[in-house]
Amino acid sequence: MPILKMVSISMNSLAFMKNHGYFATALFPHWGKRLVACGKAFSAFYVAALCVSSGIAAAQTTSQQIDAAVESYLQQMLRQQAASEGWQGMRFSHTSTRLNSSDGLSRCQQPLQVTPAGRAGLTATRQRIDVRCGGEAGWEMPVSSQLAVFLPVVVSSEVIDRGATITPAQLTLQEQEISKLTRGFYHRIDQVADQGAKRRMRAGQVITPSLLTLPTLVRRGQKVTMVANQDGISASALGEAMEHGQQGAIIKVKNLRSGKVVEALVLENGSVSSTF
Repeated sequence: MPILKMVSISMNSLAFMKNHGYFATALFPHWGKRLVACGKAFSAFYVAALCVSSGIAAAQTTSQQIDAAVESYLQQMLRQQAASEGWQGMRFSHTSTRLNSSDGLSRCQQPLQVTPAGRAGLTATRQRIDVRCGGEAGWEMPVSSQLAVFLPVVVSSEVIDRGATITPAQLTLQEQEISKLTRGFYHRIDQVADQGAKRRMRAGQVITPSLLTLPTLVRRGQKVTMVANQDGISASALGEAMEHGQQGAIIKVKNLRSGKVVEALVLENGSVSSTF
């Protein structure tokens, strides 16, 4: 009987062999390891055909070789990118299409060479890839892959008012397809916490660089320490901020002892430098 016909077994026959295959090992004990290697204890009548068919299934076709090489290439590219960026929890999906027919191409007897044919990287949702087989049976297959990369990114967990200093409790991580985040994103909460909100943010909004500014260290009406250094002499006084200020900003401060309003440099939270 030809092998191809022997491996075309009905589902009923397979079920029978799976349930009664112990008869084969009992009658033909020297086939025991062969049967186990095939993964099931099938009947002696079919064992030769099934083992041959398992070998056929294990041997990749040319198309399967190409698909496996593309999958491996994309995985490696994305893992390297994730490692360089310190990303955690990344996943991806892709739909790859061979642009030419693989009919008539012989299986490559050596590892396939995969190289980008166009724009590459995580920001490119469509990847053009060339798959090559060297040697005597050399051939080349162009492949187009539609890529989607997902990563947990920082989003606001509640409404954040403009000018507020953002706290970790106001942030959470949410998985997003990063190719759609054209304005940028952050992947760790500590990259955003303690920054200032440049605009009002709604709950669930992806935090982008354009939404952040330096935190407000001094607020209008806040009592601040006014520090002055001149000719090696330091002095301090209590003042009241007349306006908001970030680090390095020059704001007006009222000296509560003299009542004089002066300009002062914001040093840190609640502290300014001034000459008085």
